Amino acid sequence: MIKRRLLIVFVLMMLMCALPMVNAETGYIYTHDNEPIYSDKGFDVSNVYKFGDLGLRDADFKSPADLYLFKKELRNEFNEFLGYEEKIYMVDSTSNKLLIFDKNLGLLKVMGVEDDPLDTYVIDAFELDTTKFTYEQALKINTNGTNGKTPLIIRDVEGTSVGTISFEDFQATGGSIALNGASGVFRGVVRTTGEDYIYVCDTLNNQILVLDSANFKVIRVISTPDSHSFKTKAFLPVKMVADSSGRLYVISSGINEGIIKLSPTGEFYGFTGVNKVALSVWEIFWRNLATEAQLQQSTQVLNQIFNSLCIDDANFIYTTAGPTTNTAGLVTNDNAMIKKLNPAESDVLKRNGYNVPKGDIVYLKTTQATSYPDLTSIAVNDYGVYTVADAANGRLFTYDAEGNLLYISGGKGTQINELDNPVALVYQGENLLLLDKNSKALMVFQPTDIGAIINSAVKYYVNGDYIESAREWQKVVQKNANYQYAYLGIGKTLMYEGEYVEALDYFELGFSQELYSRAFKLYRDDIIKENFTIVMSAVLALAVGLIAFNIYRRIKRGPLEESGMGDE
Repeated sequence: MIKRRLLIVFVLMMLMCALPMVNAETGYIYTHDNEPIYSDKGFDVSNVYKFGDLGLRDADFKSPADLYLFKKELRNEFNEFLGYEEKIYMVDSTSNKLLIFDKNLGLLKVMGVEDDPLDTYVIDAFELDTTKFTYEQALKINTNGTNGKTPLIIRDVEGTSVGTISFEDFQATGGSIALNGASGVFRGVVRTTGEDYIYVCDTLNNQILVLDSANFKVIRVISTPDSHSFKTKAFLPVKMVADSSGRLYVISSGINEGIIKLSPTGEFYGFTGVNKVALSVWEIFWRNLATEAQLQQSTQVLNQIFNSLCIDDANFIYTTAGPTTNTAGLVTNDNAMIKKLNPAESDVLKRNGYNVPKGDIVYLKTTQATSYPDLTSIAVNDYGVYTVADAANGRLFTYDAEGNLLYISGGKGTQINELDNPVALVYQGENLLLLDKNSKALMVFQPTDIGAIINSAVKYYVNGDYIESAREWQKVVQKNANYQYAYLGIGKTLMYEGEYVEALDYFELGFSQELYSRAFKLYRDDIIKENFTIVMSAVLALAVGLIAFNIYRRIKRGPLEESGMGDE
């Protein structure tokens, strides 16, 4: 017991001594009581790719807007695993190009209207597979790269319009689409059919292009959804994902009802994941009296707009948004800026850490954050660890599936290894690929030494190897005794191994009352279980003894004599 107390006192002294030493250059994390404390960064920049490094011209990479990494299992005819196909897709909203790379960032394709073709790399514009369209569908296609509705426009190879054509000629001759303000890209496979599509958000053309991943032809165009929300607002798709059934989930700029849910063919299914603003008593009263027209006009002050999303292999959608505010613009709730939506459209994000996942906890210039978080991108790896990018402060926040903050990385600035305006983020194995719009660069983040150990500890735990997980957390403690969550990692392993007394020590060091109470209850139940036979035997013996004693007393005293009360 004395040894245990000395260990706890020593660690507490280490934590207290470290608090004043927080420095943006060395990295930080938050303690159980929301205090920033020194900690090494989890990621460091290992490579920065500019347009020339990617085999592009400057004109191709003016305003990079989105990034997606596609990974697919490869199997032979005997269903034997051969490895993975891995391709990286990027879109640029100024050059309106779709850029395709291999896993090593070797350039494969450039798609878009090209003044100076790059030989085999270039696919000019986006050619329509006209056999896939009905006349009604063709009428909705915007092919001219402007906001005007001028369907069935055919272009020459340089992208110049040569006039309208009939539907018959359209089917026979074909046509192409020039992107306008492209801002989102995704590739997905329909699990039941094997259909493999590339999706491009053609934002200012108010549509989403669906491309056959094999020949890059447009086989479908998703136009403005049939919803009253788009009677007065434009459909401006900026980010999207598709689940394994082909259903689309789209973020449209200016639409605050939530994420748009569409069928594989573009049929409107509704909105999901909406972030509601907390209303005052007066606002609730007013809304009960308002007309339908007044309620529709007030929508923009009731909901918040999502700004990024990603999807994992189990069809869980991770999203980021701003904090909810009241009509005065004051923040009322910042605990739902990150969500995890299940297929039933419920938010199931776990928030079991010291702090709710939302980026920085404090916003003081004397610490790390200088302004409120602006979470612009989110990515999740294959064992549930996710990272969000904060454009306001140039930070990357990484959490495990339980909502524990694992580490903070990055730094705000305009230097080559700093974040200026991160707009897209994806995992590539243990690395992160990040697209920075202002610096016009693709950055590769690699785990630091301590970041790699933390990742291993989490991965072992998720895979059920608790002993190896505890060993990794011990390494973290050796490198940084101030890292409080490591003690919880060790404690949870001890608890699952039935070492409840030792687990209590680590839960106390990790400042978790919940886990401490859980371990104590298990310890108590274990003690009761171990001594149940002895205790129950003693209780039974005591009960038998009391009964025997009472019987003995009655026999010894004999029958009660009548008192004779009432007789004369």
